Amino acid sequence: MLKNFAKYICGCDSTWNMGGFAKEKIAEIKRQVGDKKVLCGVSGGVDSSVVATLLYEAIGNQLVAVFVDQGLMRENEAKQVQAMFKARGIELITINAQDIFLTKCSK
Repeated sequence: MLKNFAKYICGCDSTWNMGGFAKEKIAEIKRQVGDKKVLCGVSGGVDSSVVATLLYEAIGNQLVAVFVDQGLMRENEAKQVQAMFKARGIELITINAQDIFLTKCSK
């Protein structure tokens, strides 16, 4: 029903695909960044993880990915985030800020 609406009623093309979009964005990032470094904050969620992965595909070790463990994630979720980045070959700087964050929240 959605395809019918988009294609036949709205007149949209069906030429878009995620692979083409990713290649286009990776090339755009390479051009924009050049030889500079990029700092990317990683929350552990899908959005920041996808951004970090696209950045890494585009600029490799110029990416500085930082994950701040504030102590409010699900059990073992911080370890899962770290393992996911390690499996992709992306260096992830992890900062354990649980004590600082939770102390500040309790005041």
